[in-house]
Amino acid sequence: MLGANSFTFTTASLTTTTSYWMRASNVAGSANSNTATVTVNSSVVPPYDFWKAAIFTTAEAADPLISGPTADPDGDGVSNQNEFIYGTAPKVPGTVPNAAVSFQEIKFPLISQPPPQQERAI
Repeated sequence: MLGANSFTFTTASLTTTTSYWMRASNVAGSANSNTATVTVNSSVVPPYDFWKAAIFTTAEAADPLISGPTADPDGDGVSNQNEFIYGTAPKVPGTVPNAAVSFQEIKFPLISQPPPQQERAI
């Protein structure tokens, strides 16, 4: 450990704010680190809510009859939840996914992209 200047510490996912300190020991003795506080920010936006905020106006997003998961604002028979899954436009009628049935197989082309990763404070 002579000359070491870094250390990696892995812990299980944290759900609350907590503090850590480390002790390094060898034959010459031991030394304690300063205390480090890890703050957990649990305000992660679920992917559907992130998508909803990007697709609908603020007023539409506040109205579950327009932007709720079971709503169908364009009247094309596809719920917002399914429009989200298929990557289709919930406010444009006729943008339904094409399903193909072949023998005992059903194929749905998924064209949605995963929402961008959001940064979280740790």
